[in-house]
Amino acid sequence: MKLNLKNKKFIPGKEFLLFLFFFLISCSLWLMLTLNKYYETDIEIPLRVKKIPEDVHAVSMEKEIISIKIKDRGTVLFNYKTRNFLPITIDYNDFQKQNGKLTLPTTSLKKELAGQLATSTEILSFTPDSITYYTQTSSQKFPVEISGHISSATQYEIGDITINPDSVWVFGPESATDTMIFVYTEAIEKTELRDSVSLTVNLQEKNGVKYSTNQVDIRIPVTPYTEKSFEIDIKGMGFPASYNLKALPSKAKVLFNVNVVQIDSVKASDFAIGIMYGDIHGNKSERAKLTLLKHPDNVRNIRIIPNEVEYIIEHQ
Repeated sequence: MKLNLKNKKFIPGKEFLLFLFFFLISCSLWLMLTLNKYYETDIEIPLRVKKIPEDVHAVSMEKEIISIKIKDRGTVLFNYKTRNFLPITIDYNDFQKQNGKLTLPTTSLKKELAGQLATSTEILSFTPDSITYYTQTSSQKFPVEISGHISSATQYEIGDITINPDSVWVFGPESATDTMIFVYTEAIEKTELRDSVSLTVNLQEKNGVKYSTNQVDIRIPVTPYTEKSFEIDIKGMGFPASYNLKALPSKAKVLFNVNVVQIDSVKASDFAIGIMYGDIHGNKSERAKLTLLKHPDNVRNIRIIPNEVEYIIEHQ
């Protein structure tokens, strides 16, 4: 005999409904008792400072937000967590100024908060409790330096990297800037590059100072290399006037890599190879090593083939 349970519906009994009723009442009472206790919490409220002189720069506040530690019943704090607070506006001239710092006036802050907090709410502390500021006379300009590792893939070359802006103004006390040489970017890791790259990179933060900009644009040009070669006459260098060098063969191949953009600008006349008299003077060997005497700066991986030849010294 099989029981068909597909169409059976669960009908709670009176005992279950009674249990559920008392369970909900218990939870409600527990929640009311819990929320009726006193707790501490932090709330964040936007801060606006008005009438700031143009030559004054705040350096200790990353965001225009003030964190306020408060104490009240749980029911009140729960309400705060579900609402958006209006910004607190403080006049720059109302700040307490001492030793390069603007101290947040507690009385002004409490006055601004009066309409947004319940009278039962106790304000315990503010963070930050002060704003460090400096004027234009406390500024210096430093070049931007890239931090990290940048490299190209084989047969590719990285050109002149550009940084925009290439220097930034730094606002802060001498104690924070007198050891500075550069303003560094955050670490960049770009390896095996085969294409040019454009990046927007943040500057590394430094305590006690503020930059005129927090980001720079970096352009990393990448171009491929190609191989090229020339047949170059072998010259004698440093030989006495009565001596004449005859190399066998008289030419050698110079093989090198060059950027494809610059390949047409490289000429055979940009290279010179030869045999140095000092290298063979007193040497009984009939072979001499070839020396690269001249080459352009925009080539790399230069090879001379062959790298040594036979020679004869003729007396005139």
